[in-house]
Amino acid sequence: FAVAVGQHACLVADALGMEAVLIHPFSGLLSAYGIGLSSVFASRQQALLKPLAEESRTEIGNLIAILRKAVIAELAAQGIGEDTVATKPVLHIRYDGTDTTLPVNFEADSIFQARRDFEIAHKAQFGFVYDDKPMIVETVGVEGTDTGGTGRDETESRTEDLAVSPSQTREIFTEG
Repeated sequence: FAVAVGQHACLVADALGMEAVLIHPFSGLLSAYGIGLSSVFASRQQALLKPLAEESRTEIGNLIAILRKAVIAELAAQGIGEDTVATKPVLHIRYDGTDTTLPVNFEADSIFQARRDFEIAHKAQFGFVYDDKPMIVETVGVEGTDTGGTGRDETESRTEDLAVSPSQTREIFTEG
């Protein structure tokens, strides 16, 4: 609700018969604060259009290595050290002759596992799998995340000693 959170809270309080609403002085900034605490993320993808087969493993691996370097470089440009970057290779797989790809984690570097994971995801999404239809790796991707905790870590503040009193009080009228 961003800056309208106060108005929304007052409407809810009115509907519940409450007479007072406490609103944090930085309530309009909490969204931006959360963004500041989130991990830094980068991803790269490139089309491959090769069968999901052992014969494609070397090409998939080479492409993952190239994309991993690009992701690490992007994060490094944002001030994140390579030692705090976690990368995850992802294959976007589809059945031959279809249009819809499903992302499959390729951290295990196993064609067999990727095939199995795709079938599980396809069955969950569409309710069926093809028995003998070839699978195509349409796109190879790498996602990278900062694991070093670049977001600010707020220490807990002590509130026992604080005297609580409103900075100001306003009367509002809703629904007429």
